[in-house]
Amino acid sequence: MIYEEIFRALAQREVRFFSFYNPEKPIILVDVFVKEPIEFGVVDRNKVVVEAGGVKIPVISVEHLKELKRISGRPQDLADLQALQDLQQEEEES
Repeated sequence: MIYEEIFRALAQREVRFFSFYNPEKPIILVDVFVKEPIEFGVVDRNKVVVEAGGVKIPVISVEHLKELKRISGRPQDLADLQALQDLQQEEEES
């Protein structure tokens, strides 16, 4: 299948992830990991389930999200990481 060939080629080039986004709404972005930076079982065990509009949605824990942001190293992810750390510090102080 073509997708398997694409993932194999990306893995050989040391690509860790790539992103899909909607050019009309660039804020909507999905990262797809080629290599598993954190073992899925670990992420799954620590997930948080939130409810929105009556739908239960599993999401990654804040600690794992911060780790992924750190691993990615993109400027926006590093800014997100700092914002997450600042929010956690504010929560601890209040």
